Amino acid sequence: MGGAKSPSTPYTSPSSLYDVVSGSNGGCGTYLCNAGPGYDGPTGLGTPNATGAFGGVTPALGTTTSSSPSTTSASTSTSTSTSTSTSTTLPPSGSQQLVVNPGFETGSFSPWVIVSSSPAPTVVTTNPNTGSYSALLGTVSGTDPSGNSTVRLGITIPSGVHATLSFWYWPATADVITNDWQEAQIRNTSGNTLAQVFKDSSNSHTWTHVTFDVSQWAGTTIRPWFNVHENGNGLLTSMYLDDVTVTTN
Repeated sequence: MGGAKSPSTPYTSPSSLYDVVSGSNGGCGTYLCNAGPGYDGPTGLGTPNATGAFGGVTPALGTTTSSSPSTTSASTSTSTSTSTSTSTTLPPSGSQQLVVNPGFETGSFSPWVIVSSSPAPTVVTTNPNTGSYSALLGTVSGTDPSGNSTVRLGITIPSGVHATLSFWYWPATADVITNDWQEAQIRNTSGNTLAQVFKDSSNSHTWTHVTFDVSQWAGTTIRPWFNVHENGNGLLTSMYLDDVTVTTN
């Protein structure tokens, strides 16, 4: 037997754990009862991929049955006969998800940053794509402001990897002649625009999935940036945002 491993070992080996990203074992509405990306109460850091999370060996990339993420369902029970149903996302060995609080399931923005507050972005329960929360940018009722409703986060992409930004948005607007718009950009740490991911004046009222290759910025820090612009003419525009991830492999 080898020497005892530090309790911090699993935190330094995220690729050796399969993160349980959804499910609930109660109704408390917090991370103590709801599974989500990263550490949570019901599932901890996730389920082991061999012994790598404990200082052992993780199977090499390619030993999984698929090179793309897959979803399986599992049901476990506790000694008190409380049933927990979860959905586990199994990434390829060596992949990593870099966004903290990707679905706003903490009920707040942190570590996201509110950039512009006309009106202020909010975390809401009214229209999630998955889970219990989503972010709302822009205005869904009341007075139409003139300005921007903007959030962003900073992501450092490791060198030498392939990386993909993925997110879902749900747009609505009464101003379809492009005086108002919804948009997403990639910016650098100086605030300069590196790429326009999309820009639209959409009233689709439908969750739309967007993926964008950010591999060219590996080895640097980027800022995915999401905005709703309104011009104060009384025609409201908004966008719900959810499930924002940056995944490397």
